[in-house]
Amino acid sequence: LLFVLGLKTSLRRQAAARNPGRVAAEKVAAMSRAHGNTSEYVPFFAILFLLVHYACDGQPGMLLDIVMVVATVSRVSSAYGIAHPLPGDVKNFPRYYGAVGTYATGLILS
Repeated sequence: LLFVLGLKTSLRRQAAARNPGRVAAEKVAAMSRAHGNTSEYVPFFAILFLLVHYACDGQPGMLLDIVMVVATVSRVSSAYGIAHPLPGDVKNFPRYYGAVGTYATGLILS
C-alpha cells in the first residue's frame, strides 16, 4: 500500500507539472496526504503485528488474524478516503470507517 501510494503520488505530480492548475494541485495534495498518513501508520502496525506474533509463540490464532485483516482493510479504506476527498460537508465514509478501524485495531493490538 505504501509503495503504491508513493508511485501514484509521483505520477500525479508529473501529470500536474504537464497540466498545472488548481484541480491538479488539489489532487497532488490529496494523494500526498494519503501517502504521508499511510507512512505514519504502516510501520506502527508492522511492529505490532510482529510483537503480537512473537508474544503468542508463533501461534497467534484466528482472532489475531481477523484483527490483522481488519487493520489492513481499514488502512486501505482510510488511504482511499484521503486520496479521494468529497466536496463540501459530505461525510467521507471510507475515510471515517478507515480511521475508526485503525484506532480500534491499534488499541486491540496494543
